[in-house]
Amino acid sequence: MDYRFAGHAAASPDGTALVTSEFDANTIEASIALRDPQTGAERARWHLKEIEPHELVFARHGARVVAALGGLIKDGGVAGPAVDPESVRSAVLEIDPKSGAVLARHALAPSLASLSLRHLALSPDGETIAVAAQDQDLSETRPLVAMLTLGKELQPLPMPDVRDVDFRGYIGSIAFDAKGEFIAAASPRGSVVGLWSSSGAWCGALPIADVCGVAPGAEPGVFWASSGHGGIYKIAVDRSGPRVNAQWRADAGFDNHLLLV
Repeated sequence: MDYRFAGHAAASPDGTALVTSEFDANTIEASIALRDPQTGAERARWHLKEIEPHELVFARHGARVVAALGGLIKDGGVAGPAVDPESVRSAVLEIDPKSGAVLARHALAPSLASLSLRHLALSPDGETIAVAAQDQDLSETRPLVAMLTLGKELQPLPMPDVRDVDFRGYIGSIAFDAKGEFIAAASPRGSVVGLWSSSGAWCGALPIADVCGVAPGAEPGVFWASSGHGGIYKIAVDRSGPRVNAQWRADAGFDNHLLLV
């Protein structure tokens, strides 16, 4: 089989397992490879009977693997992006990391079926996941961020008026802050970082050109963001709204994601 890497990997909290999202280059069928974290050697492969997998996280202290399925018939790495919003078969899966069995499948309501669910962020509580989407149909504004508590339904978060903040149908990265009280979502297409409280309230947005990478800071209410123009930003947020506390410029163009190490 010709398996291709689908852009994301995750390590178990105890460091004993590594999972990678992959797909069959001919059928776009999704699978997750369980690998040795030291050598990368494949230990097992979980065939999901779905299409176009994307980001993975270990939740519940390693007792769940949560996978976002973009659900696009045509993957950008194989045959170009999907353009038919009726073809999106997106979902978030809860998977048993011991057997690879799918324990739960979470999909959005039919009115949101054009959303491709792609990026995930795990709250420090280990149970709550923020899900970011891209919309294959821009004829109306739909929520691009949802919350999932394991075992429950996906709950879309409110979006600002598109006349005030326009994400242009796309979120490229998402993160919780260090305490799990706030969520940041970055849109390079809209050149904006939007922020919500974990209760679901909209907190405000910051305009940053070509921003995509976003990661939590060490302190509560703090995020780091990066842009394709070489910008690095320290963002703070509280109930009064977000602000940029500091920024730097590097002689580099940063890609999609940031990681706190």
